[in-house]
Amino acid sequence: MEAVAPSIAFRDTGSARADIERQMKILAEAYRGKTGEIFTEMLGFSQYDPEMREAFFVGYLKPRRAAAKAALQRGIDQGEFLPNLDLEVLVDALYGPLIYRMLTGYYPIDNNFINQTRRVVFEGIIRRD
Repeated sequence: MEAVAPSIAFRDTGSARADIERQMKILAEAYRGKTGEIFTEMLGFSQYDPEMREAFFVGYLKPRRAAAKAALQRGIDQGEFLPNLDLEVLVDALYGPLIYRMLTGYYPIDNNFINQTRRVVFEGIIRRD
């Protein structure tokens, strides 16, 4: 999981929305491969092993969530997104569906799915002045 972290990092191009969209696409690509298999195994093991759960959360999930919240906050601060949004809920809304599909393995994590997920979430938070 550490090896994939640099490739899925958020960029700062001046548009938080564009940066999040880019990162989600790259993350989905990673999760369609070996990284997704490892992620699924680690998440599964963490359900039964408290040490694994803590290591997985602290070592992987917590930093990824913090980076996503920082990108969303940048969008709020720059006026791209509505103010006073719940960043925890937004992270779940953007990334939860991707993880759900990865865990169930029933539907693909294809670009159409990622685009539709982003569109639905961003439509609710884009600032329209």
